[in-house]
Amino acid sequence: MPSSDLKDNSKKKVGFIVNPIAGMGGAVGLKGTDGKEILEKAVTLGATPVAPARAETFLSELKTSKEDMRLMVGAGSMGEDETRNHNFDYKVFGEQKKDTYPEDTVEIAKRIAEEGVDLLIFCGGDGTARDVLNAVDARLPVLGVPTGVKMHSAVFAVDPKAAARIALRFLRKQLPLWEAEVMDIDEEAFRQGRVSARLHGYLLSPYEPSLIQGAK
Repeated sequence: MPSSDLKDNSKKKVGFIVNPIAGMGGAVGLKGTDGKEILEKAVTLGATPVAPARAETFLSELKTSKEDMRLMVGAGSMGEDETRNHNFDYKVFGEQKKDTYPEDTVEIAKRIAEEGVDLLIFCGGDGTARDVLNAVDARLPVLGVPTGVKMHSAVFAVDPKAAARIALRFLRKQLPLWEAEVMDIDEEAFRQGRVSARLHGYLLSPYEPSLIQGAK
């Protein structure tokens, strides 16, 4: 696709972060993956990562315009691996680690924000959305690719393919921004059958009501 399709002759800077463990707990009935003990239990029960495959699906749709953008990505399993598979032009932030934690997401998001990206995209769940909120607040546009278990925040697209459609339309200046709620629930209460969701703040996000999740 020619660069003129994005209405700009210069490459767009797009941040891309993957939370590689998001969604693993849900796959084995644990209703979340917050905390090292829960992650270890999920692995013991046979859970395998689901976020990488959804990140791959997102990038497969996004790469129709890959010549028009440069991705700012987390190291290793936090975005670099999937980005490399699709031959994007990219720059890596952070260090490759076997185990990743919320602090890694926060630090990488902060560093990517300093690059002046046009859009920051993350793959994860509500916990990841909170980490991104803590890092960038409402300083730049953010979009979530849903890979987690708890999906209560309005910053997420309905699925990875929808996220790619939103991202491309926004980068073409075809979508406005809105303040999307970042919600999260108490996972322990959730496991006991009680839903206790709390508003943590707002992220600026591309607004396409037919393709985004409404806050619950």
